[in-house]
Amino acid sequence: MKKTKAAFRALREECGLTQQDIADEADVHLRSVKRWENPSFPSIEPPDDVWAFVLAARGAMHEDARSIAEQVIESLRGVNGPRDLALDYYRTQEDLDAVQLGSGADEPVGYVNARMRLVGQLLDKAEIPYTYRYAGGREE
Repeated sequence: MKKTKAAFRALREECGLTQQDIADEADVHLRSVKRWENPSFPSIEPPDDVWAFVLAARGAMHEDARSIAEQVIESLRGVNGPRDLALDYYRTQEDLDAVQLGSGADEPVGYVNARMRLVGQLLDKAEIPYTYRYAGGREE
């Protein structure tokens, strides 16, 4: 992957990370992340360690999604008849934090939702029907 501003933004968005998520992780001001992605600032680029973080987040997200999908598929082996499989989606960081409380997890809501979209794609490939549901039980 060529390290361009557009590639960095696309990778960040694929991971469901906001510019603020990146700023928090890199311990920089939001304005810095905006400049890393803005073509009007050609000499200001994301540092290598930030690229490494986003690439690692993407790799972990894909690995976790595969693992979750494999667990779901395995749990459904031999199940005949209708299945009510719902993938959890979160509207806000607060909704996710309420679920993560005490688990030690501290993931951004966009990242968790992006991972769940990947799980859905893998279940689609396995032809396993599912729905998405928002925390609180409302399905969309």
